[in-house]
Amino acid sequence: SQLPELKGRMLMTGCPVTYDKPLISGAKFLPLEKRIAVTVTERGDFWERETRTIDFVSRKFPRSELFLVLHQNYSPVGRLESIKHRILPYVEAPNIYERLRWYAAKRRFRVVSPGSADECLAFYRTIDLHFGSRLHAHLHFLSQAKRSFLVPVDGRATGMAEYLGFPLCDPSRFESYLSFDFETVRSRALAGFEVMTRFLRAL
Repeated sequence: SQLPELKGRMLMTGCPVTYDKPLISGAKFLPLEKRIAVTVTERGDFWERETRTIDFVSRKFPRSELFLVLHQNYSPVGRLESIKHRILPYVEAPNIYERLRWYAAKRRFRVVSPGSADECLAFYRTIDLHFGSRLHAHLHFLSQAKRSFLVPVDGRATGMAEYLGFPLCDPSRFESYLSFDFETVRSRALAGFEVMTRFLRAL
């Protein structure tokens, strides 16, 4: 509606991260929860948003292996940090980024900070279920036909949610989203994949 002169001349391709074989070929979204990743976005006033997600996952999945995954490491993990996490209260952390890691460690999470995109993707292959505020982690898990629940941080999440039909989660109400039918995402992604294929053929 903002550029009426371009109507009919633009394609909505979606994000290529979404279009991997498991989702496009029909692999089932399985209700697995042995290993769970939580991704965080430590920008702005993030504490309440991220700790609510950590609290929910820790409480809801008491027998699962839990991982806190850092996509951007604003305060590198110190060599002795894991020992400090086990013996000291998290309020003694020197900055809010380490404090969040400490908070998660006290709730059974292991902190993972991949050194490269390839290392991150290899780790994610071992994960069954994702919660968190990293949009591209969310899209990646959906592309692998793995359940994923996204907490919005900015307008990019809103646009992709509208496009693919997945819910944007309030971390204080995660329970209400767990019955979401991910086949909605698959049907939207298949339509988007056709548009992406048409676009690539035109290059």
